[in-house]
Amino acid sequence: MHDLSPIAHYSYLAVYILVFLLDDALIFLFAMISLRAVTATGRFSRISHLFGGILLLVLGAVLMLRPELLG
Repeated sequence: MHDLSPIAHYSYLAVYILVFLLDDALIFLFAMISLRAVTATGRFSRISHLFGGILLLVLGAVLMLRPELLG
């Protein structure tokens, strides 16, 4: 739209992606720090792994049997 050179175009694109990923990385870092403070017991870890496994199985079944539900 502004008739940029390829170098300028990809530089702006790289800056945009870097800022976008920096935001996500900060959120991920905060989540990992807070999760480390919460997971003092092995019981929480086992329950969260069980819940995550069940959730993945349900999502896999929905994708295989009724993919239109996700659209």
